[in-house]
Amino acid sequence: MAALVRGLWRLVQSWWRRDRIRVSSHEGRLLTLRQGCILVVRDDAAHVLERSTGGTPDDRRVLYHCLTRNGAAQLEVHIGRQGNVNRIRWYARGLFRDLNEEDVEVYANGGRLA
Repeated sequence: MAALVRGLWRLVQSWWRRDRIRVSSHEGRLLTLRQGCILVVRDDAAHVLERSTGGTPDDRRVLYHCLTRNGAAQLEVHIGRQGNVNRIRWYARGLFRDLNEEDVEVYANGGRLA
């Protein structure tokens, strides 16, 4: 029984220490994309290959490495100190484009997520 309790405690600790950024569910829809999701960014379809996090306390970010029909692309979602999404950038074909949240549609397994 003690081993079960220790195992559950380790599981809770590992979950709590993950790289989570806390924001409202509406603002956070672009922060929880997973490998394999399909994005449509201003009519440009992309497949999410990898997710990473970084930045500073004042400008945290989630970076998605994607593959489009024209090659590699990246979606950057910047989060301010208050936890709000304050910038979304798309890097493809050598150019950065600033986006609104509505410019990004998210699909997974053939069904629309958001």
